Amino acid sequence: KHTCRDGELKCRNSYCVDKSRKCDGELDCKPAQTDEENCDYPCPLEGLTCVCKGDKMNCENKNMLVVPPLIEKEHYSKLLLRGNTLNLTNFTFSKQYFDKVTYLDLSNNSLTEIPVHIFDTMWQLTYLHLGDNNLTTLRNGTFIRLSLLRQLYLNGNKITMIEEDTFMALLNLSGLDLSNQRLIHLYKNMFKGLKMIFILNLSGNRIRSIENG
Repeated sequence: KHTCRDGELKCRNSYCVDKSRKCDGELDCKPAQTDEENCDYPCPLEGLTCVCKGDKMNCENKNMLVVPPLIEKEHYSKLLLRGNTLNLTNFTFSKQYFDKVTYLDLSNNSLTEIPVHIFDTMWQLTYLHLGDNNLTTLRNGTFIRLSLLRQLYLNGNKITMIEEDTFMALLNLSGLDLSNQRLIHLYKNMFKGLKMIFILNLSGNRIRSIENG
């Protein structure tokens, strides 16, 4: 077994390299890749202060007004945009850059609306966090292409209205968090289509009536 000296990093089941080579973006421990494991790197986009690690782009709390473009060749599947001030009104998640995304966090962005069909190109999404915004209405068609979605968080908004068939396409959804809204009435077929739902959180609402059926 190799014994490393002070200032050296032990490559898994192999030799030693200088600790200065840890997280330098170049693979020195071959084939174990020990020197580049659990490293955070600046994202390869000019002027972008996000941090990229593996398949994740972390842009949390960066005072961003627009969604950053993803680089197609990098294949980022997790996009964290929590704590910004994004405006999605005239934005489109283009298929060229966003169709590989499976995990999207848009929480705490002061969003007042989610445009219908905005997620149509993100058909591989399995996790979507829209909590802690200022949404008041969920419109039919918003989630129409997200049949693979498993977790949907909408907690901490101001939702009073959910249009009929809004959740119709979410055939694989197992968790839906609608806690801390302003819902008063649960109408028939509000949750139609949720065949795999396991957890439905409606705590913190003002529900006064539930329609039969």
